[in-house]
Amino acid sequence: MSELFAFSLAGNRILVTGANTGIGQGIAVSVARAGGAVIGVGRSAMDETAEKIAAIGGQFETVAADLGDSAAAAVMLD
Repeated sequence: MSELFAFSLAGNRILVTGANTGIGQGIAVSVARAGGAVIGVGRSAMDETAEKIAAIGGQFETVAADLGDSAAAAVMLD
């Protein structure tokens, strides 16, 4: 058994906020590398993140939402 098996996210959907740049993008790509399907949430386009995840064969779905607006956050969670 690989030591990385303990870090497998296969079969899980992980929501990552701020997935367009920086730490959020790094987390989204890492989740995809671990086998998780990523739901990227943010108010800006996440094209670069989508390309990085597609390049490693991962799944990426985007949700446009400004989480500073509590009503938008509630709609996103629905």
